[in-house]
Amino acid sequence: VALAELLRIYLPALHAHLTGPMRIDPHHADDLLQGFLTDKVVEQNMIALADPKRGRFRTFLLTALERSCRSLAEDDAAGRRAKS
Repeated sequence: VALAELLRIYLPALHAHLTGPMRIDPHHADDLLQGFLTDKVVEQNMIALADPKRGRFRTFLLTALERSCRSLAEDDAAGRRAKS
């Protein structure tokens, strides 16, 4: 229940961050966000790493999302280079 409430509150901001400042296509943003939520938030229990002493929770989520997207882009680029 708590995770569902958390997603209800922060999902629009995360999606807006992907499609706004990061300039990602909305459909691709949906895929990235779903993967981020599944891999990092649910499976790796990333929420447990949040520390109020280190800053706002929203900033924590946005930073983790950006890092996840960059990592995926780097992995994709490395895979393309390996095929060349």
